[in-house]
Amino acid sequence: LPISPRRCSVPKPPTDHDEIVARLRAELEDARANLAQFEDEATHPPVVELGGGSPGYSTWQAAVVLRQHYERLIEDLADALTRAEAGLYGLCEVCGEPIAAERLEALPFTTLCIRCAAREIESD
Repeated sequence: LPISPRRCSVPKPPTDHDEIVARLRAELEDARANLAQFEDEATHPPVVELGGGSPGYSTWQAAVVLRQHYERLIEDLADALTRAEAGLYGLCEVCGEPIAAERLEALPFTTLCIRCAAREIESD
């Protein structure tokens, strides 16, 4: 018997304005919840003993980096939500062309199409 290929169910990126806004709000809420997990830990560095180090130092350092990551992600998602509510979500801020749905699925906060993003990287 021939084996039929299994079909993967990959979620389609939202195309409806209300879906996009709802998705961005949900991702923003998740990012805020994740930030809250690291907020307290990142603001209280461990006591370092002279010559002995601190076993909690690397955990604290990771919490600081994660806090910074989530702060930036929240800012980016809030900006994307503002663009979505204004009807500008999914348009490249450089060339004005639509950003590919696959790119928006992977990076919902992106403001550049793949072509303009590549140009920006090349110019750096």
